[in-house]
Amino acid sequence: MNNHKLNGIWKGFYKYGNMYPETYQKIAEPFTVEIEFDGVNFKGICKDRFSEKYFSSPASIEGTFVPNLISFIKKYPALLTIDDNLQTIVIPEKPSHEIHYTGFFYKGLFSRSIRFEGEWVMTDFILTENGKREYFNCTGTWNMKK
Repeated sequence: MNNHKLNGIWKGFYKYGNMYPETYQKIAEPFTVEIEFDGVNFKGICKDRFSEKYFSSPASIEGTFVPNLISFIKKYPALLTIDDNLQTIVIPEKPSHEIHYTGFFYKGLFSRSIRFEGEWVMTDFILTENGKREYFNCTGTWNMKK
């Protein structure tokens, strides 16, 4: 497939995995991605409720697509995290977490529909009482179609 056919706007949603409270796991967060390919590599932007509510610009994405496999990193304009009360906060002077999306390409057999489905992972950490970093992964699933 010519990767340039994948250029343009994709609509999808992501879901939260087991690391999140049960109420979060029931939410399907919608997003829109606009991508432009340069061979197997692509760049683009992602708009979701967090980019629209907390930032004046969308999240950036950068990745690759090789036969049937997509991989990209999503970054917000600054660090988006939650505080001890599970409230979303932005720390403008810190860089965004890298949210790594991987997935597979699917093409409808009897239709022209195309889609990607996969998983996402983001590594974060907390500081323990003695000041050590304790790392953990936040995960979930996602899909998007054109």
